[in-house]
Amino acid sequence: MNLVVCFSPTGGTKKISEYAADYLKSPLIDLTSFKNQNNFDYSKYYEYIVICFPVYSQNIPNPVIDILKKLKSKYFLLLITYGRMNMGNVMYEALKLLNGTAIGGAYIPTKHTYKVGNYFSDYNKLNCLFERINNKITEKIKFPKLHKNPLSNIFPNLRSRNGLKLTKTDNCIICNLCNKYCPTNSINYGVVNNKCIRCLSCYFHCPNNGLNIKYSWFLQMYLRKDKIKDLIIY
Repeated sequence: MNLVVCFSPTGGTKKISEYAADYLKSPLIDLTSFKNQNNFDYSKYYEYIVICFPVYSQNIPNPVIDILKKLKSKYFLLLITYGRMNMGNVMYEALKLLNGTAIGGAYIPTKHTYKVGNYFSDYNKLNCLFERINNKITEKIKFPKLHKNPLSNIFPNLRSRNGLKLTKTDNCIICNLCNKYCPTNSINYGVVNNKCIRCLSCYFHCPNNGLNIKYSWFLQMYLRKDKIKDLIIY
């Protein structure tokens, strides 16, 4: 049995996951929320797993690190989205966490969580990867080690919190949907703690504009221009 797994706090990566699941006629499991991560049965073994997740600050998001360690499959396909800034060395690092063999992967340029833009939509360009599963390809792929800013591993969550302030507004109606959608269980009734990874799932799912975001000057300058726009397939 095959499976498509996604981590997608703002929904862009999930669109790619849905396409993959439809193409492969495989079930899709969304492990974005903290609740879903804890309720999923990681003991089950699969033949092929397609896992889709975004790059955060040139790193694998903390919840995804735990997911990659727990998933069990003979073969993996990695679909990694990045906001046209820098994908770091995420695919190479993910290999060290997998309980199985990687048969392919892609870095997919899409809308940055912190910027206005369009999501990736050229899904058919990924079909060559999905056909590896349909054709039962088992050949191991070696992902190259890419350039990564040496500072990116230094307190990435702290840097995210300093770059983007997330605060509750007077519009908050105390529904606590923010907690329901949070992947790290780091917000409760609009108040965040230091586990927050600034994925903005809470912000985009809030029904009443109960949260406000403010970018630092440095982050605004960093986001001014796209730096990389390539779809890279291995």
